[in-house]
Amino acid sequence: MDLLNIVKIRLGIFFSNEIIDADIQSMITECKEFLINGGATKEQVEASSLTISACSLWCKMSRNSNADTITNHPVLTNYVVQIRTTEVGGIL
Repeated sequence: MDLLNIVKIRLGIFFSNEIIDADIQSMITECKEFLINGGATKEQVEASSLTISACSLWCKMSRNSNADTITNHPVLTNYVVQIRTTEVGGIL
């Protein structure tokens, strides 16, 4: 199952709509960029199971919060730290 469908399930969205899918996909992309800007590599973001949790939290918060609240959120910051320590292909 792809990341979009997993996040939709975690958000409680069980129907398919192109507008909603595009909106959620853009939030997932923003979250991945946040993780990469925090110091994780693209490979670490793609390999980590924590990316699902981070993207789900990002989407939940971005629907109800402003950008400053999201980028300074301690749980998201902790996800960045944990994802940065993800081993990819035997290399940390």
